[in-house]
Amino acid sequence: MTVLSGTLFSPAILTSGRAGCPAQLRSVEEARAFVERERLPVVRSGYHWLDVHQRLTRAQATRAAPDVAAARAALAAALARDGETGSRAA
Repeated sequence: MTVLSGTLFSPAILTSGRAGCPAQLRSVEEARAFVERERLPVVRSGYHWLDVHQRLTRAQATRAAPDVAAARAALAAALARDGETGSRAA
């Protein structure tokens, strides 16, 4: 996947071996592709994934550092939350 400059996560998000997900998500584009591919299962696992999708979409559109940071934080929190509760998205 091509990574566009200005959309990298710092640091990358480790996914702890979630099924269907790369070992780490390094950019907004990678994360959004994962959420888009897994949209139905992740949305069923909790409304917090809708927030992740919206934040990733905004970050990809604006490429602004605060939006990228907010998207990264929302994604990391959603992955952690699903990991704690036994993800139905995996």
